Amino acid sequence: MEEREKVYEIYEEVCGARLTTNMGRVGGMERDFSPVALQKLRKWLKEFPAVMREFEALFNRNRIFVDRVVDVGGISAE
Repeated sequence: MEEREKVYEIYEEVCGARLTTNMGRVGGMERDFSPVALQKLRKWLKEFPAVMREFEALFNRNRIFVDRVVDVGGISAE
């Protein structure tokens, strides 16, 4: 939940909203990111790889999670 909150803070800085992030336009973004938004984004990008490793360990080693998702939504080669 903490990582989601950090992403919402970046969204809020970029477009003024936390959930309705409608900034994308054909050919790019509605406006440039503010210096504060870029600073928050850079900070989050530096921190996230360690958090992602924690997520991977949690999901890959959690027997209950693995038992629930193994063979769910498999797509054949055909």
